[in-house]
Amino acid sequence: MSIDTEAIIEKIRKTLALANDKNASDQERETAMRMAHKLLAKHNLSMAEIEASGGKTEKRGAGVRTFYGRPWAQVIASSIAKLMFCHYVVDPAKRAQDTRHYFIGRESNSISAAILAEFLVTSIRKEGRRRQRELQEGNAWGRSFSVGAASRIAQRVVEMLVQAKAEPSGDGKSRVLASIYRVEASANQDWVKDNMRTREFQSRGKEADADAHAEGAEYGGNLPLNRQLNQSDQKRIES
Repeated sequence: MSIDTEAIIEKIRKTLALANDKNASDQERETAMRMAHKLLAKHNLSMAEIEASGGKTEKRGAGVRTFYGRPWAQVIASSIAKLMFCHYVVDPAKRAQDTRHYFIGRESNSISAAILAEFLVTSIRKEGRRRQRELQEGNAWGRSFSVGAASRIAQRVVEMLVQAKAEPSGDGKSRVLASIYRVEASANQDWVKDNMRTREFQSRGKEADADAHAEGAEYGGNLPLNRQLNQSDQKRIES
């Protein structure tokens, strides 16, 4: 792992530590996720410039994480992979919690995507179980809640990607970032063809409880994918 890669991963870990802190507020977790994407975008822009000038390249591979892997969780993992410049592959298991998730990309991207995806899946499961108990509903309600939350996460990721790739009014960085997304997607797919034989993510729809789906979508809309870190938190991460 290069020094530059170690540095960006450490910054990402600091960012995600805010989100995983049990004492952190919902806003702190949310702003941390937004900052994680911001840091990775900046890092990928820098690496593209270095490589274009004939400099060193960052190692590409699969960041592997074992966590809950029902179809709705795979939707989240696949969406986060796209947001974080990665390609997603899933290796299902008999027990959902034994599912292996692969995030293929630059080392910094794949590690960050894996941690973020697991955090979101765990958060939704925890919140779904809590509300299920409060409402004295069955497991079907909990599953529908999770499906709704995952759908909202996927929608918000699409919105973030559109925004990230939009033509800017100033320095042109967004247009360059859009190109990097395309280049990374192609390079990641080539790596998968050369190195993996695990089947890729496929979405499988299921009938959902409408009320649970609506509550899940509302909760997913409040998970850590937007807003900016306040100045004190940003200084902690960038130091």
